[in-house]
Amino acid sequence: MRGLTQKECAAKIGLSEGQLNRKLAGEYNFKQSEIHNLCDLLDIDAKEIGYYFFVLKVEKYQRQK
Repeated sequence: MRGLTQKECAAKIGLSEGQLNRKLAGEYNFKQSEIHNLCDLLDIDAKEIGYYFFVLKVEKYQRQK
């Protein structure tokens, strides 16, 4: 994560390391504000948000059909 530890990244977006870990593992969803903050922190273009935050869920949903 751009040279940041998960703990540092989590702190910069207002989460605990455990909360970030659970969200990255897909146990919980990211809030819109957290996505925005992560994109700013990691220099992710708004056009790429779907690739980082939604692709796996869409693929999983499509396989279940």
